[in-house]
Amino acid sequence: MFMSLGRILTVDDQIEDLEIINHMLEREDFEIISAKNGKEALDILGHQKNIDVIVLDKMMPVMDGISFLRRLRERDEFMFTPVIMQSAADDEMDVMQGIDAGVYWYITKPFSADVLCTLVRSAMRVQKKHNKMRQITDFYVQRRKVMKSGMEKLKNCVFEVQTLQDAKDVSTAVSCSFPNPKEIIGAAQELLVNAVEHGNLGISFDEKSRMVMDGTWEDEIEYRQSLAENARKKVTATINRSEKFITLTIKDDGKGFDPEPYLLMDKTRMHKANGRGIYLASLAFDKVEFVGSGNEVVCYKYF
Repeated sequence: MFMSLGRILTVDDQIEDLEIINHMLEREDFEIISAKNGKEALDILGHQKNIDVIVLDKMMPVMDGISFLRRLRERDEFMFTPVIMQSAADDEMDVMQGIDAGVYWYITKPFSADVLCTLVRSAMRVQKKHNKMRQITDFYVQRRKVMKSGMEKLKNCVFEVQTLQDAKDVSTAVSCSFPNPKEIIGAAQELLVNAVEHGNLGISFDEKSRMVMDGTWEDEIEYRQSLAENARKKVTATINRSEKFITLTIKDDGKGFDPEPYLLMDKTRMHKANGRGIYLASLAFDKVEFVGSGNEVVCYKYF
């Protein structure tokens, strides 16, 4: 029996281009559903909820890619569905328009099957992570309703994180300290993982890009954590509540870095499999501020 690696919605008004894209993806055993414009794609999503990734053309009649995206992000079930925007253009304004509408990956025509499938696999990993976090958060949202009066009495607490699993576990606990845990859990995990891998273990952006592509990222993290120089390094996550806001402060034992390029999403990283975590986290909080050498970040959520 055929087992697909995931379900992809491809949207393009050019039939020949659509067939080429579908052929590229079908060779990798993805299941493909196609639409010729944004309106047709929205109609499909009305009854097809289990779409993992959308590969979307920008310029289309009836409803273009940007208009489709804005409608898509209004629907809770597709708020975090990864979208790869394909376009013939590659200028700054074109890319930023896509980012503002909710595009995290960008691919410029003409492109190869290898490039497209690499981005799709990366997007698929992000979607699986979001799905898992949403399931966990749904449970904790219900628990939080029971614990609501108690959680509102919380003034401050501190967590210690050392491993990727710690980061996942603590992000769930952290999210329950906020009134909007579904929005916070993913952002907290991105920042905690960033503090572990880039901060304490010194894995650079380019190194992670290569490791994600060849599937060695988690193995490398385990290896670096086993080194004597990293054995005692930890990340602290501190929650503080005041009358006006809640803060999450994350600090690692690394040397720090320049966070400014990662607080924005530019076209130099749109083709990469990583490099979106800090930007996505900045969307979940009202304010994200790096202090000192960059090894400490304070995230604010106002009441």
